[in-house]
Amino acid sequence: MSKGREMLSLMDYALFLLGRQRYTVEEMRKKLSARVVKINRKQNLETENGEKTPAVIARLQELNLLNDEEYAELYIRDQQQKKPQGLRLLKRNMAQKGLSKDIINEAVNAFSEDLSEKEYELAKYAAQKKLKSLTKYPQQKQREKLGRFLASRGFASNIIFRILGNRDEE
Repeated sequence: MSKGREMLSLMDYALFLLGRQRYTVEEMRKKLSARVVKINRKQNLETENGEKTPAVIARLQELNLLNDEEYAELYIRDQQQKKPQGLRLLKRNMAQKGLSKDIINEAVNAFSEDLSEKEYELAKYAAQKKLKSLTKYPQQKQREKLGRFLASRGFASNIIFRILGNRDEE
């Protein structure tokens, strides 16, 4: 495959992927590198490191189709709407997606005013939702399971204790 066709093929593949969901720069780099390896194996070529991959990523960034800062902000907003979770879990998940600590901290700080105030409310909402599935257990078992559930969602221990304490008062 000629270099120009390889570049077009990778760009088409990247656009196909981006049409389905958002990606970080690192996630896209991995996807495109895997695609290059697959194409090269299919054509019995030496496995290159995908010299066209950086060019495709640069072009996608130039077109603002790949933007880690925007991705981080949207990721936080989407996660809080779909599956409420604490800041620790959000940060860990974003780091696993290949976002730099600076970008993560910037996005979290942009939302931290909202999140710090809302984290208790999010934890409370998640707890109420989870409690529906725990009604068959005795109260102490519910409390233990609820505490573990909230911890697994990355909520701070002081928030967990506050919610469990409030539950005891009810």
